[in-house]
Amino acid sequence: RDACAEHPAGGDPRVRRHVTWREGGLLALRDEVLGQGRHEVVLSFVLPRSEVVVHGAGVSAALPGGLHLRLQSFDAPLAIEVEGPGFSSPPGRGWLAPRYGLREPGVMLRVRFARRVLPMRLLTLLQASCESLPPEAALDGSDLRPVIRFPDGRTLEVVPSPAPGGGR
Repeated sequence: RDACAEHPAGGDPRVRRHVTWREGGLLALRDEVLGQGRHEVVLSFVLPRSEVVVHGAGVSAALPGGLHLRLQSFDAPLAIEVEGPGFSSPPGRGWLAPRYGLREPGVMLRVRFARRVLPMRLLTLLQASCESLPPEAALDGSDLRPVIRFPDGRTLEVVPSPAPGGGR
């Protein structure tokens, strides 16, 4: 299953996100940051309260219920920050709402990239497993047609969709 969205649709800068979802707990996010000039980009992910370990360009997390998560950035992030809810009253960073009217403390992952001239493309892989922490994957292919390779021989090609509304 694939999906593509753009936000804001007509602003500058804007982000076009292509999501590739595959069975077996694989989610690839291909972000195209469009516009002009130099910009710092920060990707944010909110997780339930969990044990999180940052290692190089990725994160491993032991989530509630025995689920293991690996987040991998293939684009040399400047830093990966882990934030809790802190002492501010909810809502805010590190809080999540699993359903309407319910707030729980969680973990905010912020993947920060150095200031770069736009446009830029970023590729992030999330893998989840109930059995053990998924192994790291490798990246092959070109910037326009990246292919993620897994240690067991599987591959995942991430091809961006045309822009919403037929392209620009």
